[in-house]
Amino acid sequence: MSVAAAIMFAAGAGLTLVALVLPHGDGPDPVSDAITSAVALLCAVVVLKAGPRLRVWHFHVLLQLGNLLIAIGMYTGGSIEATKSYSLLYLWGALYAAYFFSRRAALLHMSCGVLGYGLVLLLKAPNNDWISEWFVTMGSFMVAGLIVNWLTRQIRMLARTDALTGLFNRRTLEEELVRQLGRAARDHRPVSVLLLDVDNLKETNDTLGHSAG
Repeated sequence: MSVAAAIMFAAGAGLTLVALVLPHGDGPDPVSDAITSAVALLCAVVVLKAGPRLRVWHFHVLLQLGNLLIAIGMYTGGSIEATKSYSLLYLWGALYAAYFFSRRAALLHMSCGVLGYGLVLLLKAPNNDWISEWFVTMGSFMVAGLIVNWLTRQIRMLARTDALTGLFNRRTLEEELVRQLGRAARDHRPVSVLLLDVDNLKETNDTLGHSAG
């Protein structure tokens, strides 16, 4: 999660800085883009350095900070067409939220991006000519995010459960054990592990089949 967030911030900063030196018409404000790029790069470095120490809520805050940086870049991006080019960056946040967060949290993050983009366009083009394009663009991003979220949930379910019983597999139990031990150490609370051993399970499986076992 932290590596993906760092790559996203660093890539956004890099693309913005490269765009400054490429030929463009009524393009972005160099000072504003340099500042937002520096902030994005700083976020990338902090995330990489902090790494495992970061909690989930830190990444929620980071994603909203990314939405804010995109909105600032769009608002100072010169012409309305130049502003629209920044909208593609919202897709990164939508896919990130869809992959790492729950569906409800992903929808909340994507909605913030949709509203932020609409607000910037409203401030820069009050004639409402942008509404149709904004609706199609942001709607497409949200649909893509929801599809990724659904596919991710399906893949994780297959990877974390036993196909025969539907129960958590060994890998999931080991991951949960590490998570609970870490929580107990942070909160200074005791933790218990219960292990059950069923006698003659192999004989039952061999005689009656794995479904009965």
